[in-house]
Amino acid sequence: MPRIYKRKTTRGASNDILERALEYMTTNNTSVRSAARDFKIDRTTFQRFVNKKKADPDAVFGYVNCRLKNMVFTPQMETDLSQQIKQLAGQFYGLSKSKVQEVAYLFAKANEQMTSTFPLNGKQTKKRASISGFHLKNETD
Repeated sequence: MPRIYKRKTTRGASNDILERALEYMTTNNTSVRSAARDFKIDRTTFQRFVNKKKADPDAVFGYVNCRLKNMVFTPQMETDLSQQIKQLAGQFYGLSKSKVQEVAYLFAKANEQMTSTFPLNGKQTKKRASISGFHLKNETD
């Protein structure tokens, strides 16, 4: 007989609800605890959100923030690179994974994006790569 999972915590809330609760808290001059209770948000989650907003009002929250930190190329550069790879694949009847890695490395080098976050450097161009995220975002037809 399958077991039915029952959530045991109330943590986690969408950014929209957190923003509305923060606005409510500032306009009505209420405490974090009472604003969290009114919006049915976990107090710890809301307190963490308020502290981050006070430190940096323009901060981005959620998984988008994680994605932006680990980004090697800008979105425009990714579209340029994907177009270049598609063009090369059309010319040479497809590209192997190592060739795609090499093209990405040369593209980053040409655009001066060689930082410590770039997974390929020097002799590692053909050995390994973590371009799976790039492949997922730029599926070829």
